[in-house]
Amino acid sequence: MKLPPFKFRTLHQRLIFIVIVEISVSLILLILVSYQTIYSIEKNKLMTSMVSSLQQITDKMEQNYLDMIQISQQMSPEGVVGYQLDSYFEAENNYDKFQIKQQITENLIKISFANSNIGSRLYYNPVNNQNYFYNFATRDNFSPLKIDYLRKNGSVYYHSLHQSASMATGTWQVLSIARQIISANGTELVIYNPAWSRTNS
Repeated sequence: MKLPPFKFRTLHQRLIFIVIVEISVSLILLILVSYQTIYSIEKNKLMTSMVSSLQQITDKMEQNYLDMIQISQQMSPEGVVGYQLDSYFEAENNYDKFQIKQQITENLIKISFANSNIGSRLYYNPVNNQNYFYNFATRDNFSPLKIDYLRKNGSVYYHSLHQSASMATGTWQVLSIARQIISANGTELVIYNPAWSRTNS
């Protein structure tokens, strides 16, 4: 049984129907456009937030490397700390060596005091695998020269994010640098400076 075709009885009914259809289509289009606009805004906000966060992380990493480089320069033979290395290694008795060690340790504390993110610093001897002037004991078989590095600039190795070598900081992630130096008396050493990552809890 076929239904009779729908017919408008009056012109007024036809006009009302046309208006309702136009309003409905307009509302649907408005909803679609609004959704696309809101989606685009939220997407742009998310991208902006991600870019901003990435920039902050990059800036912090660059600042960490810069801080480590500056401290390693002070620990080099021409720096305010490093110039005392020869006196330490050439000291003729234990008392003199102890006194010089105290001076070096105090100077290391001074140059790293303003950088709370620099967790530790030490001199490493690759010949006998011995650490000097460290403030935290390192794990067994530690060597700064075995850590993966992002790039090498002259005698300086820029290490990527890696597990801390310090026994005091457990599994913390750190950035670090290693600078190879030779003291005036010919002793080959490696300066190791790590910086704690903000992701550690």
